[in-house]
Amino acid sequence: MRTSGTTRRRCPRSPPPWPTSSASSIRRAPTHSTRTSPPSSPRCPDWTDALSSFARNHPRTPVAVTEPVADYMLEAADADVKTPWNLQAAIMNDTDPSAQDTATQDALFTGKQVKVFLYNQQVTDDTTDKYLQLAKDNGIPVVGVYETMPANYHYQDWMLAEVKALETAVTQGTSTEHL
Repeated sequence: MRTSGTTRRRCPRSPPPWPTSSASSIRRAPTHSTRTSPPSSPRCPDWTDALSSFARNHPRTPVAVTEPVADYMLEAADADVKTPWNLQAAIMNDTDPSAQDTATQDALFTGKQVKVFLYNQQVTDDTTDKYLQLAKDNGIPVVGVYETMPANYHYQDWMLAEVKALETAVTQGTSTEHL
């Protein structure tokens, strides 16, 4: 979690270790990084390393989401998104989800079938607010995710913060609603 006045060391920027031309390429991410930092600088934590570590340590972790904002990250982390796709699409397209999808999503929280709820911080409405409250009422940690990079972040910092928030939610049951 970022606090005001915190100074973060900038890590060298480098592209992901896989081609970025299609979403399916994320599946081919290596389980370890083959890149090296410049010889004059210490090794910085890398968000792709953090994803690989999460996938290794928490395979098929069940999660719920409001919409598919973090789906590529969750796929690379080997998380199991339990939210019905049609509900995600309805929220994303600002339409009402079906009663069946709503009941399924509600049961994920009330039945404690998920370990974390990933909530889009940048697009909210009555439906997403309802799920946020349902997660909190049932003791399910919430991780705020973003469609666009938050201010004062570089891409790698942002992705690493999101993966760390997911890890903290799963291992410590702690919410990180805002970066």
